[in-house]
Amino acid sequence: MKILNQTFRFLIFSLLSLTLLFSSCSKDKDDEQSPKTALLTSSAWKMTAYTVEPGFPTFDNEGNITGSTNDIFAMLENCEKDDTHKFNADKSLITDEGLTKCESSDPQKINGTWSFNVDETSLTITEEGESMTVTIVELTQSVLKIKSTETEEGMTFTYTITFSH
Repeated sequence: MKILNQTFRFLIFSLLSLTLLFSSCSKDKDDEQSPKTALLTSSAWKMTAYTVEPGFPTFDNEGNITGSTNDIFAMLENCEKDDTHKFNADKSLITDEGLTKCESSDPQKINGTWSFNVDETSLTITEEGESMTVTIVELTQSVLKIKSTETEEGMTFTYTITFSH
């Protein structure tokens, strides 16, 4: 009888151990976060570069074309350069105007949403009822680089924006 009791205890202990092991290993699929989501949502992003191909024309004081530039970032106001974009794990997005607002009447924060496509190579951002899908060129712990293409007045422009933490 003593051997039967020990065997029974061992069996119960083994079953409980296996139950705990399997329940601790199983995770809800919804709770899992892809590596790209983890990188994107780690902290707020701030624009550090913004370029266009082909370049935009540059003009002198009389309105004559003097050349072209690819560097849109250099043409931005400081109030645009200090904006941050925080992608959250719940797929919400908060764009913050930063320390300087371009218009005092503008809201400090704009709420939006974001989502990856199935293979996480593009990002759709929706703010104030407008959506934009961009291609992810690079996403690392410290760099988010996106690209979009637009056709304006018969010309196709490729915009590349780099963000950093």
